Amino acid sequence: YNKNVIEKRSISRFQVPIRVGYRRPSGADVIQVWTKDISMKGIRLVTSEALKEDEILEFLFFFPDRPIYEAVGKVVWRRAIEDKFETGFYFINIKDALKEENFDYVSRYFPQEIQKYWWNL
Repeated sequence: YNKNVIEKRSISRFQVPIRVGYRRPSGADVIQVWTKDISMKGIRLVTSEALKEDEILEFLFFFPDRPIYEAVGKVVWRRAIEDKFETGFYFINIKDALKEENFDYVSRYFPQEIQKYWWNL
């Protein structure tokens, strides 16, 4: 823990696995991965490719027994981890319905994540 590091995030990130697909807006193939964490403003994924900072991607969220939700985000940071890349995205277009589904999913399947952040609000 480094006391000199200033946390830039303004809202909690929930460490939950959600199956997500991403693709470039050009309509390339969808690459499926799992989230490392998610918030109402962004997402962290582990990818096998080195995505460029500020690159725009489309996301597809696959929740159990739910319709597929879409969002658009941009790469804000990336760090190499062995032969993969941990990548942070900021949502630039996300519908309220997806935000609600994210929260419902976390509440239903990972209530300990809600409890962990409850007192930090």
